[in-house]
Order: sequence, then structure tokens, then C-alpha cells
Amino acid sequence: MKLKSQLTLVSASFLVVGVAVASQCQYSGQARAASQGKTPKVNKVIAVTEKKPAFTVTLSSNATTGYSWFLLSCDNRLVTPLSARYIPPKNKKMMGAPGQMQWQFQVTPAGLAVPRVITLELGYLRPWQPASIAERYLIDVVTQ
Repeated sequence: MKLKSQLTLVSASFLVVGVAVASQCQYSGQARAASQGKTPKVNKVIAVTEKKPAFTVTLSSNATTGYSWFLLSCDNRLVTPLSARYIPPKNKKMMGAPGQMQWQFQVTPAGLAVPRVITLELGYLRPWQPASIAERYLIDVVTQ
């Protein structure tokens, strides 16, 4: 009986942690900024349609600093990240020159079901310092 109650407690703990992790993915950048008393600044607005549900976002990035762009917030039921790739600078002779990070996304059929605004949040950070975000980039995707 003791083993059964311990297993129930462990199962309940995993359920709580799972729900917390899943809900964090749904927590938009705007809600996060509002909860911190900040007014979120949308950097880009992109309109998509059923005929053209895919879009690309290109951001300046300098891999030599250790910083890179990471997807912080995205509702995967509405938008699917397709790819992220670093494009090195064209001038190969200039040491430390910034390149670009190119992200490709596609709005899902569920995201196109009704007109809505979907917010994506990207963060410019070092992977070994995830709590220290140097820059945030908010994208509002408007479906029509």
C-alpha cells in the first residue's frame, strides 16, 4: 500500500510539472512583459493568408559573441517553426562581422481557422546564460 501511494504522489508530481511546462509554452511575450509592468514592443507585424501561410524572419546575429537567436514563445498549435539557420557575413575578411539568423515559420490550419493575432517571441542570448536575454524580438502574425 505504501508503494502505491508513493507512485501516486510521483505521478501527480510529474503531471503538475508537465502542465506547468506546457502552459509556459502558451504564455505569450506580451503577457510576460505585462506581468513585469512593461509595455511590450512589437518589432514586426506579418500578415498571412490561407494561400500564403509561410513567412520568414531575418535578424542580425553575431556568432562570434556567443549570442544566438532562440524561440522563446510560440503556440505550436497555431504556428510551426520550420527552420532556423545562421547566414555568415558576406565579407569573410572582416573578423567578428555580424551575419544573419533566418527563421522560417508556417501558420497551421488551426491558426488560419479564424482571423487572429498570434505573437511569437525570439530572444538573443547565450545558451549557457538563458536567464540573461540581451534582446527580445516580438512578432505579431495576423491571419486573414
